[in-house]
Amino acid sequence: AAMYTHMASAMPVVAADGKGEVGMVELVRRLYPFFRHNMHSVRRSVLRIIANLLRLPDSAATGNAWLTTVLPEVMHLLFLNLMLERRPDALAASHVLWASLLAAAPVAALSAAAASQLR
Repeated sequence: AAMYTHMASAMPVVAADGKGEVGMVELVRRLYPFFRHNMHSVRRSVLRIIANLLRLPDSAATGNAWLTTVLPEVMHLLFLNLMLERRPDALAASHVLWASLLAAAPVAALSAAAASQLR
């Protein structure tokens, strides 16, 4: 909950500082170490935070460019979660985020992200 509050409080700063895309990319990348955290509640929270970021309305400041930038990395970490997660609630959150990514990302970005993992 504290991590979500921190991320939510940073969101207006991202939109207001004119760095929209860069700010969102930085925020999402700060979550990477927590994908495989020892505590399952932390892992589940990271998945929910990213799913919530995907639901934010597009704007001139943030748009969806941030998603295209981090998509290969997030899909890689999420795929690891789908393979390694033992907790049903965190696994369900991984499935929800996977479906959300597939729905939100442009097809070209998904194709490029998948290709980058096959090299």
